[in-house]
Amino acid sequence: MLYEYLIIVAKGSNIREDMLHRLADLTGLAAKFSSETLAVLASVELTVTPLGETGAIVGTIFHRHGPPEALAAFTIDEVRAIQRSDGSHLLSRYWGGYVAVFETEHGSRIIRDPSASITCYQVEVDGLFAFASSAETLHKATLYSPTANWQNLARHIYTDGLPAVETGLTGVKEVLPGTSVVLENGQDQSLPCWSPWDHVEVETSSTERLRRAVLQAVSAWGSCYPRVLIGVSGGLDSSIVASCLSSKGHELTCMTMTTNDADGDERRYARILCDTLNVELIEDHYSLDDIELGRSAARHLPLPVSRTQSLAYNAAVARQALRSSADVFFSGNGGDNVFAYSQSATSLYDRYLHEGWSLDLLRTVGDICKLTGCSPIQAVKSARRISKSKSRSYRWRPQPLFLAQEVLAIETSIPISHPWLEAPKNALPGKAAHIAGLLRVQPNLQTSEAAIGLPVVNPLMAQPVMEACLHIPTWRWCAGGVNRAVAREAFAGVLPSDIAYRTTKGRPDGFCNEIIDTRRGHIRERLLDGHLVRNKILDAKSIDQTLAEESPNRGIEQIRLLSLIEMEAWLDHWVGP
Repeated sequence: MLYEYLIIVAKGSNIREDMLHRLADLTGLAAKFSSETLAVLASVELTVTPLGETGAIVGTIFHRHGPPEALAAFTIDEVRAIQRSDGSHLLSRYWGGYVAVFETEHGSRIIRDPSASITCYQVEVDGLFAFASSAETLHKATLYSPTANWQNLARHIYTDGLPAVETGLTGVKEVLPGTSVVLENGQDQSLPCWSPWDHVEVETSSTERLRRAVLQAVSAWGSCYPRVLIGVSGGLDSSIVASCLSSKGHELTCMTMTTNDADGDERRYARILCDTLNVELIEDHYSLDDIELGRSAARHLPLPVSRTQSLAYNAAVARQALRSSADVFFSGNGGDNVFAYSQSATSLYDRYLHEGWSLDLLRTVGDICKLTGCSPIQAVKSARRISKSKSRSYRWRPQPLFLAQEVLAIETSIPISHPWLEAPKNALPGKAAHIAGLLRVQPNLQTSEAAIGLPVVNPLMAQPVMEACLHIPTWRWCAGGVNRAVAREAFAGVLPSDIAYRTTKGRPDGFCNEIIDTRRGHIRERLLDGHLVRNKILDAKSIDQTLAEESPNRGIEQIRLLSLIEMEAWLDHWVGP
């Protein structure tokens, strides 16, 4: 969320009024809730909903079975139910983008909702626990003096962005989505309070449930803002969100971004969409003028979770948001992840484990062949390779590119783990990969708002949408030999056929190549003379060799170079040039 908040929980003493005044003066935030042991400060525009006298919810919350509009207050009975259940009632009956703080019989409790739409970072200082929307907020409150945690930064690079409690700043922890922090007797304990594995039982009415969940999420979030700007590519995910907004009568403007090469030019499809919806389309262009290598797109966060090309996208959205007088920016971000986009044969093995041999299994073989271009024998062989794994859990692949050998020796000895990656014994491997995809997108949801100057809403990552998609078996997502098949089926009646059944996807890779090709010398200088090489995290020789070649740096090289440039800019911000 764009708007800032700061939550204070006292460990052994009461929260004094003079302390609140001081924090308000330092941060520019207003005190919106306080008790003897809890306090919530937030920017004026950010909603804070009291939970009686026991706590509050920071952010926007909706009733799961109520009208698609933000909840203004809780009844006494609902507050008691939330307290007595240690927050599980909140997660089962409500959804949104929020952080909740409240007192229970077992101490204070902080809950971050599963959608990752509102950030939450934690520090402990001077007899207090503090939770905030950003590291910048904690720093402004003088609750934190920043120092880089080089070990965690190396881990972040190696695990390729897997969400983790530890961040790149010493002493700052992230409260992960779907996690509860229990504060009792001066100690804190982090516990999962929502798991995707609780929502993987196969449902027969999944298409209609998915359609309703997406409509509810888009309509509910849309009701919070009078004027909406949405980024569309003409691809399936953003088109679904735009069509839902249009059908509910929201004041809507669409924008699309284009590159100099054909692969990044989506205007044809975006125009088809907007002509069908009868809404305005703004066309903008990725510009090198918006790329400043020394400026971080995620400088307010305690971990560099962006890439340099984001500067150009954010700058363009900020310009068009001002032009259209928008109150919010919507996106289809996370669609590939929640709609289980896959190019593997795991769905074939999943169906075999679930149903055994059948004619339907042969249909799935055909679907995979059509989707990937492989032969039936190749599909079956690939599924057999998957079956030989001793674990049903997803194996998160690290990325060692450009890391120093000494760092790799340490990192390869440490198991890669996350609660969502720990699959039950009877789990289906394809569903484990689906859940890993939900983890992969989380860092991408955190970086844009500060640069754009507007709240950013990613409705496809809403809790009800995730739960509806998790119930859908992987073989249904590739039915007919197309990816995201259930989402296409759910919205085929409202989308233009050119979009509903489109299988290609444009990417800004050409612009990313432009950044590297036109700034190659500057990039080389920043990386070879940068923080990460000086602290022996990166291998200078391999970076030098890669950038010395005039051939385009594509694929993982491109992604890694632009991530490392962002990391250097982030370190300049927190540590100094």
